[in-house]
Amino acid sequence: MFLMRPEEVLPFDNRVKKALKVKGSRPAYASYLKKAIDFGQENQAVIDKWLMQINNMLNVLEYPYSDYNMPFDKIRRMRFLDKLLWTKGGDK
Repeated sequence: MFLMRPEEVLPFDNRVKKALKVKGSRPAYASYLKKAIDFGQENQAVIDKWLMQINNMLNVLEYPYSDYNMPFDKIRRMRFLDKLLWTKGGDK
């Protein structure tokens, strides 16, 4: 599902669950996704800043796929959000 809709789906692993303080062994994906989106909105300025710094490199990587009419901006944000949460949930 992630590969078919990368602009809508966020991977869900233990580190991300820890970062979002999601409880339980099988929490509902919808509740997790809401918390992740809220986290992304709260940190939008940080995400925008970092994505702008690597914008030229991302354009080079995405150029070969420009004919696919993909929402690259949304995919960028979701992937970066995933990496922020994964890092935040890491062991200290």
